[in-house]
Amino acid sequence: MSDTAIAAAPIVSALSPLVGAAASGLVVGLGGLLFAVVARVTGIAFAPDYQARLEKTADAEVQAAIAGAENNLATGKFNSGNPLVAQVANALIANSPALVARLGLNGDEIKHEIVKAIGRAQTAMTAANPGSPK
Repeated sequence: MSDTAIAAAPIVSALSPLVGAAASGLVVGLGGLLFAVVARVTGIAFAPDYQARLEKTADAEVQAAIAGAENNLATGKFNSGNPLVAQVANALIANSPALVARLGLNGDEIKHEIVKAIGRAQTAMTAANPGSPK
């Protein structure tokens, strides 16, 4: 009987990290599922949900600004004092007042989110460089 236990020891030690990773993933997945169920049943969303919605909304407003711009804004430098940033921030506040109120953000914080969204858009535009023609 003890020979069997000794023979299984290398197998158990080899599989131990895999079992640990699977258990950890299961716990994280169940936790996420639990938060989703609580949010759906109670209507209470958690701050990361609202932050993700704010980022998605900011991205959409920036894409609309890019579509209406004379250039594609890929190479410009933007900060919170830029008139375009203020214009997009005002559009975000006008189109999503409940989201802004829920997060308790002020105008400067919204402008900062818009600058980050422009940065994400610029990164996406420059990351798709097909290379130089041969």
